[in-house]
Amino acid sequence: MMYLFPLLPKHRKGPKFSMGVPLGRQKQSSTRVEEVISLYKPVIFNHLQFRIRYHRASPQSVSDLSAVGDNDQYRVVGFEVKPRSDENIMTNGVLEGCETDEPGKEMELHPSDPVGQIITFSYDVEFVEDQELHWATRWDPLLVTDQAEVSFHRRYLLYSLLITFILSFLVAMVLARTVYLDYARYDNLDSADEIEAESGWKQVHGDVFRPPEYKEYLSICVGCGTQITVIVVITLAFSLLGFWSPAYRGGLLTSLILLWVLTSVLGGFVSALLHSEFGGKNRKVVTLGSAFFFSGSMFVTFFFVNLVLSFAGSSAAVRFLTLLQLLLLWLALSVPLNVFGAFLGYKQKLREYPCPTNPLPREIPEYSKIPPRAFCFLSGSIPFLIVFMELQFVMEALWQRNAYIMAGVLCGVFMLLMIACVEVSLVLSYLILSQEDYRWWWTSFWSSGSSGLYVFCYGLLFFLGNQNLGSMHLASVCLYFCYTVLISEGFTLMTGAVGFLASRVFVRRIFAAVRVD
Repeated sequence: MMYLFPLLPKHRKGPKFSMGVPLGRQKQSSTRVEEVISLYKPVIFNHLQFRIRYHRASPQSVSDLSAVGDNDQYRVVGFEVKPRSDENIMTNGVLEGCETDEPGKEMELHPSDPVGQIITFSYDVEFVEDQELHWATRWDPLLVTDQAEVSFHRRYLLYSLLITFILSFLVAMVLARTVYLDYARYDNLDSADEIEAESGWKQVHGDVFRPPEYKEYLSICVGCGTQITVIVVITLAFSLLGFWSPAYRGGLLTSLILLWVLTSVLGGFVSALLHSEFGGKNRKVVTLGSAFFFSGSMFVTFFFVNLVLSFAGSSAAVRFLTLLQLLLLWLALSVPLNVFGAFLGYKQKLREYPCPTNPLPREIPEYSKIPPRAFCFLSGSIPFLIVFMELQFVMEALWQRNAYIMAGVLCGVFMLLMIACVEVSLVLSYLILSQEDYRWWWTSFWSSGSSGLYVFCYGLLFFLGNQNLGSMHLASVCLYFCYTVLISEGFTLMTGAVGFLASRVFVRRIFAAVRVD
């Protein structure tokens, strides 16, 4: 049984359904002055029109029910609610407004003096026999998407594809041509004087694979980001195949928790492998960091939000037993699997770098007054532009009771996002190396990972654009910002890990193809 609140947009002939029933809304106004005056005058829906759809079930489909005759067995296939606000629903103790759909005077709340205000709540029920809507397809009305929305998704997907194509063309032209000319120029240098006078990325061959600063943290971030990327890929693949449905309540969240536990092996493996490649000695720090960094952030955030909801008396608060089960699932399964993956990573045979590292680091010339961090922050806007509009639909599905069913479009946008992260990271890493700056490790991570900062800024703008901002409870604000920070952190780790791994392969390839004396 489900509650469906029908919305009637102008571009649809039929109703569009949304999960849940709102308690009210802000009063509509025809002028800006009236809007300002009535900003804190909410309208409450005090009358609910229930429409229960049922169909006559066949004996085969109700074999588990108590048989009282084939003609007397029915199944409820739809539960629709249409709320209405009517101040004159009751006159002289008699309900009179239930039989009409014509809007009357709306029931306004008076927050300045709510004591003594009498509100009459009422409802009416209509039973409708619907033989076309079956039990297996009872969720179809919620999953119907109007053509205008589909057309918008397609246009935005083409827009993202165009941006990615232009970026790919520039990357191919600049890198392919530049790297090819660099190869030709370096191969034609014979004398030592010519080689010493030459400048460019080949001059840092003795320092390009020097371990970065804070290599433990970089290993942890890349390991967690790789784990998040694999989880997102698997989730989108199953969504594209139609495995996730609103009919299975909590199915997506349960699957994400199980995937996180099972992929903990991969997170620990990647972190340990990178730490060994950097020549690090703090194995315990990296192993425990990959097991507790993002997982601990999720658990602490969830525990804090649940604590706030409990003090606020919200029904959305999770029971203590459920929190204890999640804690045991994390500590008893996820952490041991992560440690096992780290053990396998430390046992792997390391690939040698194409160029040996000099004992002493070379001096980095000053090549720009703008620090590389600024370029990293600006480059993160490109991956964000790829997912900008689709992120709006995802945020509406998370916070405004809308069902997101465009799994194919989301998979396409995710693929374009990965391509953009790779290309942005490659370009910025090459530009850094071309200026004889061998500190490309963190640059390759933040060049694409900085898009998570744009995601957080968009979440802030999405919150400020909420029409009900003035009447939001403190617990709701806390829940929104805590989860927005967590989503932004996960997005940063995912995009940063993809960009770093791509740049790592790229740098290995270009230095393996040059002649080093």
